[in-house]
Amino acid sequence: MRDRRKPTVAVVGAIALSLVACTSTRDTTVSVVSGSEADDARSSGVSTSTQPPPERGGQTTTDSAAAQQILDGVVAAFGPPEPFVMAALTVEPRTGQILAAAVSSGEPSEFIDMQRPSASTLKAILLVSALEAGLQPEDGLIVGLNCSFIDVGLDTRPDDASGVVTSLRQATEISSDCGFVKLARVLGPERIRQTLDRVGIQRQFDLGASFGVGANTVSMRELAQLFSTLLNGGKAVHASLSPEPSASSAGLDPAVAEAATDVLAGVLERGTAAGSELAGRWAAGKTGTSGGPTDVWFVGGTPTHVTVVWAGSVTDPAAVLSDPLGDGDGPVTGGSYAAKAWQAAMDALTSGTPVVARPESEGDRPARVIVDPTVDCRSATPSVDRIGDSMPALPTGRDLLDC
Repeated sequence: MRDRRKPTVAVVGAIALSLVACTSTRDTTVSVVSGSEADDARSSGVSTSTQPPPERGGQTTTDSAAAQQILDGVVAAFGPPEPFVMAALTVEPRTGQILAAAVSSGEPSEFIDMQRPSASTLKAILLVSALEAGLQPEDGLIVGLNCSFIDVGLDTRPDDASGVVTSLRQATEISSDCGFVKLARVLGPERIRQTLDRVGIQRQFDLGASFGVGANTVSMRELAQLFSTLLNGGKAVHASLSPEPSASSAGLDPAVAEAATDVLAGVLERGTAAGSELAGRWAAGKTGTSGGPTDVWFVGGTPTHVTVVWAGSVTDPAAVLSDPLGDGDGPVTGGSYAAKAWQAAMDALTSGTPVVARPESEGDRPARVIVDPTVDCRSATPSVDRIGDSMPALPTGRDLLDC
């Protein structure tokens, strides 16, 4: 019977680091998939090139063989019991090259493009869309008032209300459902669609108010591609096994990518993934926890590596993921479970790579309050002056009212 004792980050990290050391002198021309997995990859449009990863600043990223062993070790240590599965994917942001994919049970190639409930992971798209529209991280969202959206099954919850007004930055760190439902309503479907296109995610989505709170599905490749774009200064590349960069879309303005990265770094420093920071370097990421939970996510990375971790059940999508490590540590979330596996993998993957300066975003104007006129103007909002003393129209493509 498998020992379900909780793996410590130190133990898993030590094992993973030893794998890096053992493979550091190997030929890096190693493919992530082979045999039947390569056939599966080709049939799904995934490149099976076996060229070595390109150099970065005089050093190479972790080679594919080492990265594969690291992910294999992490999903073996953290993987949940049946019928649940943990899957992980690592991508090099500059080129989009998939360095490794691993699962605790099954074939890795079957999980790269598997669609699962997105939970809160797509709030990162709304964050980027808001920044593209001219909002700033310290602009306010009204989250403690009028947060009842029957059409998306959302009502005011105490843990979402950190005061009447919270900043876009803090709403992202705490993954405020209320704040992001309002933000999606203000931005509108067309702006959200444009952001998806720019990061190379081009398929049908529900672009309504519930876009960021679980109305959609997403794949590991799509999340890796989004975060690779952010951590590559806005340059979008297609995530594939090829080490040659392949532009997937127009990409993002570098200032927008840097601002979003700065905000998402707070998720690890103060937010829903606090406690899963990397050793000696910053990282940006986003958690996701579906109802139950049936699915938990963490996606995040540095300028050298992006890793996605998902856990859930393929055979029984309604199965609730509870205490997967058998340690009785309380509710399972993307931050308490998936992020810990991500941390162990990323600490090993980034060992020995350069620490890149973290981008910081400072607004060029006083903070404003983002208003959903169909909801926020129904009653007085006396605490609005906690962020700003007025609520002017913002350049979001809708006529926002000054309450």
